[in-house]
Amino acid sequence: MKLVKLFLLVVVVFCSFSHEKILTIDLPSHTPKQTAQMSKLFRKVKYIPLETTDECLLSYIHVQKIQDYILAWDYNSCCLFSAKDGKFIRKIGHKGDDPEAVYSFYENFHNPYDGLLYFLGVNGVWVKYSLDGKYAGKMKVPLSADVSPQIIRPLDSKTFFSFFANRSGREKKRIVLFDYNGNIIKEYPNHHFVETKKYILDTNDGLIYKYKDNLYFKEMFIDTVYQVSNNPLKAKYMLNITSRSVPYKERYDRHREAISPIFIYENDANIAFDYYMSERYQLCIYNKQTKESSYYLCEKGLVDDINGFMPVRISTTCDDGTCLGVLNAEEICDYIEKNEVSPNSNLSFIKSISPDDNPVVVFMEN
Repeated sequence: MKLVKLFLLVVVVFCSFSHEKILTIDLPSHTPKQTAQMSKLFRKVKYIPLETTDECLLSYIHVQKIQDYILAWDYNSCCLFSAKDGKFIRKIGHKGDDPEAVYSFYENFHNPYDGLLYFLGVNGVWVKYSLDGKYAGKMKVPLSADVSPQIIRPLDSKTFFSFFANRSGREKKRIVLFDYNGNIIKEYPNHHFVETKKYILDTNDGLIYKYKDNLYFKEMFIDTVYQVSNNPLKAKYMLNITSRSVPYKERYDRHREAISPIFIYENDANIAFDYYMSERYQLCIYNKQTKESSYYLCEKGLVDDINGFMPVRISTTCDDGTCLGVLNAEEICDYIEKNEVSPNSNLSFIKSISPDDNPVVVFMEN
């Protein structure tokens, strides 16, 4: 009798989990007509031109906000600027063959728990630097078939999250949690063990973002967004892409149209994600209060209707809710020449900008 009761209890618990519903955000079957505007997501937009000198001259850059700083990097160098006025502060790290050299500036992250910057080195090693530009050692990370993870981010003060791209379709593990010494804490296996008969060099098939100190993860072409922790992955919501989905083994075929967000941004009011459909970039904004979604064209980014200026794409979503975009000086000059721009205090930089200047960083805030 006790065994029967135990069996019934297990069945009830299992059924309660299997029928648990999570939020589903639908995509429209048609192409939106309205253009995406910044005021739909943000209350404040400001522009920070990065100082231009021979020492800190950058080309097409990536950026992130760290405390009161802007970290900006291109292929050749990584520079720290003031987030208040864009003044150049110092270079961080260098390329070369010496023990303190960085292999790639493009792969980097800031760890808020130890205050250090981590740059990709070689053979599964990441090189650490402080914000004052001093070398701070190295960290060994787990490898898969001698390949480094595609994404690494701090999960908490003791644990790192890493994600391995499924380039050949035969990757045995997808997510690995490990400690500061490189010791594996937990592995999540690859459930899409499908031979693709091809090797994709750059899959870019993982997407992460933070909201309220929680780390969220989505795999490319899979509809569920998960919260990551030391416990099993927890499904948070689904992006309904069924009408535009493809078999997993065909996910890299160019002739098939598959949807996956380019970025996901979440704040207390909205969940927003940029995606590519019908050969056009589009934006979905889900309102948490009304539980309704609105859809927009977003081909060149969000139009700055707050300041009456050019569109910009979100390139970075920060932990504090700020989003960053980058406008190259040459593109700004071209826009000013072709469009009438009403001057205001936020756009004062357009009076002196030249095509050879460093890019301008756009802060989008609530």
